[in-house]
Amino acid sequence: MAKLFHDICVEQSTQLTASIKEFSDGALHEDEKHNYYMNCLFHEFEVVDDNGDAHLDTLFRSVPHSIRDNLIAMSQ
Repeated sequence: MAKLFHDICVEQSTQLTASIKEFSDGALHEDEKHNYYMNCLFHEFEVVDDNGDAHLDTLFRSVPHSIRDNLIAMSQ
């Protein structure tokens, strides 16, 4: 399912896969296309509402257990 959302958001944002990979490896990107891509993913996963407010409980339920504890710790 994540690949489907990735493909949708890459197409909508014209974000390059290489810069997405760099971001996942820890390189921060402050550009409009990357922000649009991330916003698209959050909306596709339905973890933000139309106002852009995050629903962390929904996010936590949607991620694998292996990273859930880290996300919860980072959000506090």
